[in-house]
Amino acid sequence: MPDWVPATPGRLPPPPRSQQVLDLAGPEAYEHVLARLDALVGEYELDYLKWDHNRDLLETVHADQPDPSAWLHGVVSADRRHAVFSLMQLTRSTDSVPAHLQFPALNSDLHYTVTVCPEIGIPVGFPERPVPWLTRGSIRLPGSALSAIGLAVPLLDPAQAVVLELLAD
Repeated sequence: MPDWVPATPGRLPPPPRSQQVLDLAGPEAYEHVLARLDALVGEYELDYLKWDHNRDLLETVHADQPDPSAWLHGVVSADRRHAVFSLMQLTRSTDSVPAHLQFPALNSDLHYTVTVCPEIGIPVGFPERPVPWLTRGSIRLPGSALSAIGLAVPLLDPAQAVVLELLAD
C-alpha cells in the first residue's frame, strides 16, 4: 500500500484525517480501487456515488530562518526536482546583512536553477543594492549547497516578499 501513496522517498506525508491520497496512475492501485468500488456498488445496488478529493498533494516545507523578522516556506515536488519558496519580511530586520537562506528537502545530487517567479516579480521599491545573482536573473547551484550553505538574498522592507522557483536540470 505505501507504494501507492505519492510521497518523498523514505517517508509518508502527514495523514489528514487519518487518510492518504492514492496514486491511481499505477495499474495495481487502480485495479484495487476499481474492484473495491465495483463490489460496493454491486452489493448495495447504488445508483450514485460521490467521491470527494479534498487533499493537498504537496507538502509545505518550513525552513528554519535565523532572522525572526523573516519567514521562509515553500513546497517541494515529490520527486524533489521542482520547488517554490516564499521569503516574507514580517517586520524590520535588526540585521544589516541578511543571513543566507537554506532550502530544505532538495535533492543534494541535483543542480537547481533559482529564479524569481516571473508571475510575481521583484517587489516595488526593491533595495538599491540587490544581490548579484538577482541582478543577473538566476543562479545555478547544487542542491547540497542550497541546503547546507544557502543563498544570499537582499534585505527586504517589512511587508515585502520574494517568491523563488528552484528547478532541477
